[in-house]
Amino acid sequence: MRNGWPGEMRIYNLEPEHFAPEDLRRLDSLGTLECDADSLARPSAIVAFQPDVLITRLGFRTDAALLAQLTRLRYIVSCTTGLNHIDLDYCRDQGLEVLSLKGESDFLQNITSTAEHTWFLVLALLRQGPLLQAKVASGSWNRKDFFCREAREQTLGIIGLGRLGTILLKYAEAFGMQVLATDRNPGKESLVKAGSFVSLTQLLERSDIICLMVDYSEENRHLISGTEFAQIKNGGFFVNTARGELVDENALLEALRSGRLSGAALDVLEGDSEWSDSVPPGNALWNYAMEHDNLIITPHVGGHSLEAIHKTRAFMVRKLELALDKSAPGFD
Repeated sequence: MRNGWPGEMRIYNLEPEHFAPEDLRRLDSLGTLECDADSLARPSAIVAFQPDVLITRLGFRTDAALLAQLTRLRYIVSCTTGLNHIDLDYCRDQGLEVLSLKGESDFLQNITSTAEHTWFLVLALLRQGPLLQAKVASGSWNRKDFFCREAREQTLGIIGLGRLGTILLKYAEAFGMQVLATDRNPGKESLVKAGSFVSLTQLLERSDIICLMVDYSEENRHLISGTEFAQIKNGGFFVNTARGELVDENALLEALRSGRLSGAALDVLEGDSEWSDSVPPGNALWNYAMEHDNLIITPHVGGHSLEAIHKTRAFMVRKLELALDKSAPGFD
């Protein structure tokens, strides 16, 4: 029992391997801690434990069917900014508090992992990195048929000038690129050079490489669909490290097949926040990538640097500690 909490606190951690030993000790000091990454495949273990706090993760659908069985539950902790793996409507209706990284702008300013991964994908497309590696792996040292592209000769279009979009802007400017940007908040215009804050249509038509960097919500589902891909400059590149649900994947496939896009790089696919260890059978984008060299897919690892993992878990432990202090009887 901590600070007058009624009964012993019970915490179930679905990703203990991502917490440093000292942070696991801090969780353990709060009450009874159960660490079991295997429960991704067997939610019944969570139900049997009946936690007060559930530390969930990407790849585990924290839905109403499970949550309704957790009668003691008061807090859900997710060390992520995106929360589409959690049934937020149910949590709101039942008074469950969801603690996450969403909105923690000051802390996240120093977490650059996803922006760096986005930049890696931009360069991988321009330099044909995966294709070149595959050729060398096959024993080829023939370079006469390969021509890479210089970043400084390209125009980068950034959709969304939030934290990550702003970091990406700095990377692009450091490489001497012209940058166009768009954001639903007109106040973001001051972040870019004069004349570089444009409409979405203008950005699509004028950019050589387009990076999607916006937060996901149901309102912007399939923000980029067939209409938008038809507006992209012929031969352009498309990068998405935000959420797969932002893109109409059938329209993306058509843009790749038709040559409208020269290439695309994706760290996210629709529904991947609920996947665990494998791509579901029949995924059309994965199938395309296995047969073509103009689509790069990475398994939602943008924010998965060692540094980011340790910093964010430590931060979320502290956030949970503060929440428990405030909810304990007698808190003033």
